[in-house]
Amino acid sequence: MTRTVQFMAIERLAAVDGQSGVSETADRVHYDLESFIWVFAYTVMRRLMAEKRLDPASTNHIHEWFNECFCDLSISTILSNRAARIPLQLPVAIDNDILPQPIKDLSAQLSQMVQYNQSADYYTELAKKGRRVVVLVQRLTHRSLVEPIDFTISELQSTEN
Repeated sequence: MTRTVQFMAIERLAAVDGQSGVSETADRVHYDLESFIWVFAYTVMRRLMAEKRLDPASTNHIHEWFNECFCDLSISTILSNRAARIPLQLPVAIDNDILPQPIKDLSAQLSQMVQYNQSADYYTELAKKGRRVVVLVQRLTHRSLVEPIDFTISELQSTEN
């Protein structure tokens, strides 16, 4: 999964783009976990693109959002969108009957997790250059992803009952 440009982790994209000292061939668990987040964003976008209850303007925005986030094969464009976490931010207001609130909440939480993971990379690079930094962030872990996903699933199940 981590070798598909549209789903690559930010750090790996930066390495491919020549912006990082990290070897693009180095495999790290947090790359796969971050890739999962981008697959989730892709899945949400595809679901919204197929939604017939949206007005034409919203549908158009969603298609543009999808194209900008996943169809442009320019690594620098994908990288800048990822760094800004654009794939995890809805471009228009979506009613809860179309996209349930627990999914919106999960997207927001995943966006924060990517931000913290990204910040760790930045501050680690500063520390390697001799800068004194305090890193208050964590790498993505299986547990850090499983807990919010499990919570979202239970929230969705409780709304069905």
